[in-house]
Amino acid sequence: MKVGIDTFGCDHGRSGLGSYLLSLTKVLPQEENVIYELFGPEVDRYTYTGSNDIKFVSVSVPDSLSAERLWHQFRMNRFGKKQGYDVVLYPAGSRMMPTSFRVPGIAVVNDIVTNLFDETDDYLMRRQVKKGLSHADCIIASSNFIKKDLERFGFAKGRIEVIYNGIDHDLFFPADSVSSSDIISSDMSKLSSSKTLSHICEQNEKCR
Repeated sequence: MKVGIDTFGCDHGRSGLGSYLLSLTKVLPQEENVIYELFGPEVDRYTYTGSNDIKFVSVSVPDSLSAERLWHQFRMNRFGKKQGYDVVLYPAGSRMMPTSFRVPGIAVVNDIVTNLFDETDDYLMRRQVKKGLSHADCIIASSNFIKKDLERFGFAKGRIEVIYNGIDHDLFFPADSVSSSDIISSDMSKLSSSKTLSHICEQNEKCR
């Protein structure tokens, strides 16, 4: 089996989706009958293949969101057939993928799609993503909340699987010892007028 992995839409490793793909390439199961192949812009060649032997195929597309989406809509299926892929993984499935599939496609969704659509007036993007997710053979949601959001949006329940994102133990691991001066408070909710620098400092003071 030959598995194609799309690097388009992952911001060249500089976003959460890029970090997801970077971590994924490090832990892909090595099996004799499975071949992995990354494809995307040339700038991604060493972003995702530096620590492994996964082959990378460069695709010549202008470095713009609109050009990459057009390529996925009109040329991705032909490219997938030419490369001999049995299945293609789209890590940025809620942002960039074909609208139909001649090669079976798996879309990974890490975004709340309803929020993503509410925050943009890009009709063509919404249409492409909606049609793509509707026709994908499988959708991997990173949480039950995202799965329920997709189901409310109308995507078939039987095609959505939940696979939680793991933790990269090279980056996150227990410290041998921690002092109060090492503790840093973080607030993961949206910033508002009440969540200023002084608010964060107050939270840190409570830990000392």
